[in-house]
Parts: sequence; C-alpha cells; structure tokens
Amino acid sequence: MFYPIGDVEGFSERLRARLIKVGVKTTRHLLDRGAQAAGRRTLAAATGESEAEIDRAVEIADLMRVNGCGAGYATLLHAAGVTSVTALAGADADALHAALTAAKPMARHVRRLPTLAQVRACIADARAVQPIVT
Repeated sequence: MFYPIGDVEGFSERLRARLIKVGVKTTRHLLDRGAQAAGRRTLAAATGESEAEIDRAVEIADLMRVNGCGAGYATLLHAAGVTSVTALAGADADALHAALTAAKPMARHVRRLPTLAQVRACIADARAVQPIVT
C-alpha cells in the first residue's frame, strides 16, 4: 500500500515539504527514487536533507508496504531497530514485541502497541512482500 508523503506521521514537516518540492508525492515515488543507494544520495542532495534522514524515510516507506503497517507502526518498528521488510520477515515475534514495547516512547504517533498476535501476523505478512530497497 502506498500513501501520500504529506500523511506520513513519522516524517518531519520539513522533510515532507522538501520531498514534495522535488516531486516525491507518495511513498511509492520515494521508493521508486530511493530504492538504490545512488538514488538516496541524489534525493539527499536535492532536498538538502542528510543521507541518514533519507535512508530512514525510505526504510519507513518500505516497511509501510507490509499489510497493516501504516506510518505509525512503521516508525515504531524502525525505532525498535527493524529497518527493512527482510529484517521484519526474519524477526522473532517475542523479541520484537519486547523491542516495540521498549521503543514506544520514541514513536509518539503510535496510540497503542500491537499485541503479540498482531506482531506475529505482521511478520508473516512481511514474508510475502518482495524486498526492493538495497
């Protein structure tokens, strides 16, 4: 699933505005242009954002492709150290649930933590998503 950049809660207002200004209007556009390292470097230069910030944005957009994983949950996963669909697909559900609980204070947009069953379902869904970010 793809979302308008302006709706991605895990991105700062500044980042959203700068991405939109360079023509990145959806998470799909962000992944199309940032799936490769060279594209992320180009986006960083075009937006004036750091490469680390663009990497983070691309990683969150990538996680948002997993069924049921919106911006808030993707940001929470990222704060817990899950930076790719591949990492999510290989995660241990119990360990990830504990990491999400610990990371919750860093993801202010998340209203409630997922249950262990929801974490298991998310991991299973991630296994069906083709990796695109390298």
